[in-house]
Amino acid sequence: MSASRLAAQTLRALPRKQLSRALGGLAASRAPQPLVDAAVAAFVRVYDVDLSEVDVPSGGFRTFDDFFTRRLVDGSRQVDPDPGALVSPADGRIEDLGRISAEGELTVKGQPYTAEALLGDPRAAREYEGGHYFIVYLSP
Repeated sequence: MSASRLAAQTLRALPRKQLSRALGGLAASRAPQPLVDAAVAAFVRVYDVDLSEVDVPSGGFRTFDDFFTRRLVDGSRQVDPDPGALVSPADGRIEDLGRISAEGELTVKGQPYTAEALLGDPRAAREYEGGHYFIVYLSP
């Protein structure tokens, strides 16, 4: 197993909720540019991020969050013009999909939720009953 694969698997074993909050705060903070550059380079290496379509700002990304919300080079991705096509504004993979029911649960980041709990409104949840859902894991 490569070192980068081992590092990625180690990150997956850590407590996600706490790690997510901590990293979210760090990602949005302004750090010295060499530190941001090193963090982005490490992430690119560990997760094998393809930067060929990325419009990297001159001087690099100001924050780690800027890297995660990076712009793509104009024309690098074409959106399917078919009105029935389902497109995503971000790279990711489908983790779960299914039909929405009143008693059914959806698992998001390892936690079970009902449609009502996710929407925060029983009336809104009823409107979606019988519809479909899919959960996308955002991946680099």
